[in-house]
Amino acid sequence: MVIKISNLTEADIPGAVAAVQDAFKNDPYNEWVYDHSKFNQQRNATSLGIRMRWGMRNGIFHVAKEEGNDKVLGVAMWLRPQPANAPPTWNDWLEGWRLYFNQVGMNLYYGRGGLNVKRYYIWKDAQAKVQSEIWDDPRGYYFLNIMVVLPETQGKGVGAAMMKQVTDQADAENMKCYLESSRDDPNIAIYGRWGFKFVKDMICDDDGPKSASGIIRRNFDLENLITENDDPGPTSSAYVNPPSRNGCLDPNSAMLEYVSKAILEDPGLPRNNPTVSSWQVPEHPTVASIQSTTLPEFTDVVIIGSGITGCSVTKTLLEHEATHGVHVIVLEARTLVSGATGRNGGHLVTASGHTFGPLAEQHGIEAAKQVTRFSLLNIKAIMKMVREMDQEFQDHCQLRDVLKVMAVGDEETWANATSSVLNFQKNVTEHNKYHTIVEQDAVPERWNIKNSVGAVEHNAGAVWPYRLITGIFERLLKNYPSRLAIETHTPATAVQHLAKDKEYPYRITTPRGTIKAKRVIHCTNGHASHLLPKLAGRIYPFRGTMSVQKPGPYLKSGKGSRSWSLSHKPSLDPRTGLYITGLYYLQENPLTSRIWIGNETAYLKNILTSDDTYVPDEARAALSTILPKLFLEGWGTEEKAEIESIWSGTQGHTADNIPVVGKILESLTGEATDSQQWIAAGFNGYGMDKCWLTGEALVRIMLGEDVSEWFPQCFLLTEDRLKNTLTPEETVSKFSSIPPPDNIRQAKL
Repeated sequence: MVIKISNLTEADIPGAVAAVQDAFKNDPYNEWVYDHSKFNQQRNATSLGIRMRWGMRNGIFHVAKEEGNDKVLGVAMWLRPQPANAPPTWNDWLEGWRLYFNQVGMNLYYGRGGLNVKRYYIWKDAQAKVQSEIWDDPRGYYFLNIMVVLPETQGKGVGAAMMKQVTDQADAENMKCYLESSRDDPNIAIYGRWGFKFVKDMICDDDGPKSASGIIRRNFDLENLITENDDPGPTSSAYVNPPSRNGCLDPNSAMLEYVSKAILEDPGLPRNNPTVSSWQVPEHPTVASIQSTTLPEFTDVVIIGSGITGCSVTKTLLEHEATHGVHVIVLEARTLVSGATGRNGGHLVTASGHTFGPLAEQHGIEAAKQVTRFSLLNIKAIMKMVREMDQEFQDHCQLRDVLKVMAVGDEETWANATSSVLNFQKNVTEHNKYHTIVEQDAVPERWNIKNSVGAVEHNAGAVWPYRLITGIFERLLKNYPSRLAIETHTPATAVQHLAKDKEYPYRITTPRGTIKAKRVIHCTNGHASHLLPKLAGRIYPFRGTMSVQKPGPYLKSGKGSRSWSLSHKPSLDPRTGLYITGLYYLQENPLTSRIWIGNETAYLKNILTSDDTYVPDEARAALSTILPKLFLEGWGTEEKAEIESIWSGTQGHTADNIPVVGKILESLTGEATDSQQWIAAGFNGYGMDKCWLTGEALVRIMLGEDVSEWFPQCFLLTEDRLKNTLTPEETVSKFSSIPPPDNIRQAKL
């Protein structure tokens, strides 16, 4: 038999998994750590596949085959030496989290598959303790993590050929090797022939049942004693815990560990006692707390969430010619429009200029062109829709045109912003006059802004969002009284698919009773994973803060004709978790001249949460001090502005920075016949320029229409996104890329 050793490839994984499962059938550790009455072979295969893909990227992973045959006869994975005092690289941390989240996703889908979690962690603790005691070489060790040979080919030199691939390299580098074996006989003797020596027993004691592993080490200066016909039983040591170094986490790891846990937490239902948003004062007199006397038992469509997206979906369903007669129920956990739409900045502003570059870098030029065109189209559509309504309603909503400026506070952000705007002008040629770049010297006189390195201005709009959306709902109820029911204070606590019910396959549970529906549409944004738990970490809550502030005595009023934003480089302190987000956004009320200004700066614990019942102290401090720093004339020598009201709100952010729109896929529901749940969520803090037409697009997609000419295709929920970009590990990666304060020049603003 001629044995060929090669690197593991994707095509080899099924055979490698089968080899490992076969070799471990009667392994002592396997018998100890699994309840075989509950053992799930497919779950185990998936877990091994995840581990192997991780090993292909991060370890030395070999397979053995007979020359001319593709059958995998043996598998070996080594971890490369890690110097004890060397800090982990970002790639180390990110790959560790990637492995962790893949395993978490597998557990969510399959469950534990018979794994005795208590015993697993007993083993992990024992392993960490032993390694800390006997790993005395500061340069690290080549760690043989997996070694298996198919039983029918043992004794034919397969293991020896795989072992030699790395031990020769270790000898050439004068490095030591290390392995753990769950069988003493015959493994210790066989490994001894390859230069390994038994060092220590590792006992895993679960108050009675025990598992023992032999700790075996090979020094570089031992004579190579490999024989051709000895193959050991299986050797393996796998982990799914987040990575650590020497048993403790450094600040970066601690911060990423917090992020990973926070984004996977259930956001729950909207809280009952949120902070009071000035947009919602006073509440709408007729629809704020509207509900039916008796909850309807049946409907065609249930829409969960009453923000701008839910309103758009409702309006499109009621007005579309193909849905004549369709009945709709809107469920809202609190008062109508009490979530993010009733708590935001009130801007009808596109971010197309300064986001084109990042979009193109992450999703490609074509996607960036689609997204930025769509953003502009949304602003135009909302302005047109409202202006076709009566003048009294327009005035009530304070809809108006404004001139918008984004002032930039540091050179790096300015370079990125101008590059992005120029690329937008180059690629979206029909809008190449939309933005004007204002150089540094012209900013103070033109915009009364100090210490800016430059600015970008363009036409935009502003509106009172709560009044707009509650007013539209009021009109829909008037126009379609028999087809629309709005049920406030009626949270959806569960959505159950009834596979045997062909007419009404969904049961929606609420505290007021249950509703059976033909379709369910989730417009729940930052709360999406509460009802769709497999979206956890893919869509996650991100809390911001808004305020109303009294203008400074020297600030000249523009009567609501201008709006501003301030952009500077963000930072995230890994020691404290303080996230300075680098963006403020503000507008002037046309009647009172009050400044409505928001920001997201806070500690991570106060950002990665859906709790809008309080305002963090650090957010209040940031907002109270920024206006005197921003405006050249306005506050004189005062260092703080007077905050008249302040509140928090929950945005929905995504791992890949773009919304999630479309049918909920089988991989998220677990049922092939569960095919009529839909979602539009995760607008990443830019909802007013995307939500309205997204709601319309979702309905048209549901009805089988082609919206690809105007709706960004990258927003669509696909299996490819779920596998590659819309993942919890990508969310952690996003936070890991935010620079710490020590690595940035302090911006003047």
